[in-house]
Amino acid sequence: DPYEKANMATFLNNIGEIYAVNLKNYQEAIIFYKTAYQCTTNDYDAAQILANEGLVLRFEKKYKQALQLFQQSFQRVNILSKTNEIDSNPLASTIKFANSKRILLGLIQDKADTWLDYYKATKTKNHLTNALKTYALADSMIDFMRYEHAGEGSKLFWRQKTRGMYERAIEASYLAGDTEAAFRFFEKSKAVLLADKLNELGANQQLPEADAKHQRTLRDSIDNLQNQLASLPANDKKRQVLQISLERFNDDFEAFRKNLEKTNPAYYHYKYDNSTPGIADFQKSLSGEGFISYFVGDSAVYAFTLIAQQSRLVKLKITPQVYQSTANEFLTLCANRAVLNAQYPRYQALAYALYEQLWKPLNITSKRVIISSDGVFLPFEALVSTPSGNEFLLKRHAISYTYSANFLVKGRDSDLAASFEWGNNITSRSFIGFAPEAFVPSLKQAPLNGSSIALEEISRGFWFSKNLTQNDATKANFLRYAPNSRVIQLFTHADADSTDVGEPKIYFQDAPLQLSELNQAERFDAQLLVLSACKTGIGQNQRGEGVFSLARGFAALGIPSTITTLWNVEDQPTYELTKLFYAYLDQGLPKDEALQRAKLDWLAQGGAADALPSQWAGMILVGDTAPLRSLPLAVYGLGLLGLALLGGVLWWRKRLFPPSTTKMSRF
Repeated sequence: DPYEKANMATFLNNIGEIYAVNLKNYQEAIIFYKTAYQCTTNDYDAAQILANEGLVLRFEKKYKQALQLFQQSFQRVNILSKTNEIDSNPLASTIKFANSKRILLGLIQDKADTWLDYYKATKTKNHLTNALKTYALADSMIDFMRYEHAGEGSKLFWRQKTRGMYERAIEASYLAGDTEAAFRFFEKSKAVLLADKLNELGANQQLPEADAKHQRTLRDSIDNLQNQLASLPANDKKRQVLQISLERFNDDFEAFRKNLEKTNPAYYHYKYDNSTPGIADFQKSLSGEGFISYFVGDSAVYAFTLIAQQSRLVKLKITPQVYQSTANEFLTLCANRAVLNAQYPRYQALAYALYEQLWKPLNITSKRVIISSDGVFLPFEALVSTPSGNEFLLKRHAISYTYSANFLVKGRDSDLAASFEWGNNITSRSFIGFAPEAFVPSLKQAPLNGSSIALEEISRGFWFSKNLTQNDATKANFLRYAPNSRVIQLFTHADADSTDVGEPKIYFQDAPLQLSELNQAERFDAQLLVLSACKTGIGQNQRGEGVFSLARGFAALGIPSTITTLWNVEDQPTYELTKLFYAYLDQGLPKDEALQRAKLDWLAQGGAADALPSQWAGMILVGDTAPLRSLPLAVYGLGLLGLALLGGVLWWRKRLFPPSTTKMSRF
């Protein structure tokens, strides 16, 4: 009976895994695997059993035999010729249309890991080359699988499952001295779902209005059903009905998407652009800044640097466990003024230790530095370069942050395009500000006295500005006006934490705006968003993808630059730092230098209490650092010229045709 044989194969394979993984009895494991292979009738199950046997041989350091079994696995599912040698791989184009990609991805990862171990045992350079080649194929597989999973939950699952693969790929790049490969794997390990969202924004701009409207309707229906399901208890009888409706809408959306891919090539190109910039191309997008990208794995911490056109890959002398514990304690101290003041020597010790471990080995010479963190943002400007004292990195470097190099490139490209479009629309609003100052009682938010005054001072530096304060600073007005404004300023409250208990939200006078609601919004035209509110840069940390914060939610709407906060910020420092930041922007400085100078002014003007990092280090810049691009002078000039010409015409008309004093006849 084929059904019974299949069950027997599964049973024997599972026993083999127990012997191999739990008991380390490799000889018994191989016996069970071989017996399971004889029982199976399914090609993919057979391929998996062969791969399991190959893993045992890898553990026994019989690398060549293991690689031969992996080749047999590929041949069993007809994606590789039987004449191919062990250093050959299936073609990505063949795998793209294969079934059971999950099994194939596991086979490819196992083969890459075997090549890496083979190199470590023999130091044969060709083995390392084969490892990198096979990791690159696994990365392509991950792209294919990402596109086949529409839901964010399933995408995040695969991001977490494949995190270890990227760590080993980076290790192989480090051993090979291949910074180009390392840079690619760094990029493919970070904020890929954010890149997908930006791709989708670009793709949606290629759609006819009718298709765009239908897509929005389907997506809104799916989001609403998902929110309803999330709010119901697990045993609620309504769940089944809602689940059936959700599945139907998901099927409709998938059918609609596939039809778009066939009928609209431009949409397909934008949506599935999985390219990452090479080092040379990324270098062109920089404006003199240095760049650091960190990767925190399970067994090592790496840093990629691009300084003065020289790239390096450094394996740092700090374990991931020490990094995580030190960084968490450092952030906890920074976020609490009273505790920081009481334990300042401990803060100095942590700030110097992190400087010694994360910064000093990189030999950073650039005055301006962009950092791509791994996970939570660490305020590097609050690190100190001496064991005691206040020699903050802030005094030597203008530091900004990005979710990835790819985000920075996409942000700068879209910002230039949006600036051009905005420059041709003289009716666009250059600045919109929100300062509720007081909130409806049900929100239980403390008033922000003085925020409307600070907003008024800032807005004076902009043409076509609009301030919405008090009862006008509503959620509806934000969703109405903010998407079409170039600079958005929010003086308000926000709420977020690093758990999944509650999603991040930002408060308006009448209601909060939740992070999930941003998924339903369309692209924003903003060049800069300033979130002068508490903890807008933190949220749940999804390993392999980053922190799902309010700032990131707005970044997914196409906003290239955001000023965000890492902890609860006090009112007066926030108002003053924000005003100073805009004052330096008005002088034409890049955003990172403007924020650096604002903080330096704060330190120079204040007392010892004001110098505590809790007061100034929590406000950071994420994204594009370029100066604000105002409405082109040519557009202003044309507008003024048009008004002058109109006035001249009216004046001459009045001279040539003076008003008649005689009553005109009706006939």
